[in-house]
Amino acid sequence: MYIIDSLKNPAEVDVLKAVYGELFYFIGAIQSREERVDNLASRIRVPLEKREDSTNHAVELERDDRKQSEDHEQQLDKTLNLCDYYISVSNASKADVAGQVQRFFNLVHGNGVHTHPPMNMECTLRTQRAWGLLVYLDKLVQVFQIRTGI
Repeated sequence: MYIIDSLKNPAEVDVLKAVYGELFYFIGAIQSREERVDNLASRIRVPLEKREDSTNHAVELERDDRKQSEDHEQQLDKTLNLCDYYISVSNASKADVAGQVQRFFNLVHGNGVHTHPPMNMECTLRTQRAWGLLVYLDKLVQVFQIRTGI
């Protein structure tokens, strides 16, 4: 098993799926924007008196990660939509995260019986992904109708 941290472009996921096929699982770690910015700011090394600059820089980095438009640039939002499974790392301890990862492995490998319903986060993110696909398909139909005159 290999863990790759920080896939930020859908093409990276596509390559891994092409190489590993059904052996590749893409797990997304989800946290609030504020926590993400705080984590980025804490990793930027600046003198103590310029700590505010690191937060501003972290805000810019977080925005760039999510919304760049060129195919070769980082597109975190589009990449997260490709996840097979999501874990919440917001205010989570290492034990909480480990439990969520273990649950995923149990589901994949059929270990134990899991009769409880999916976690709220799982349902919400899958619903958002499905809704996004429906909106995309609707736009495709509209373009097709315009081009074909139907």
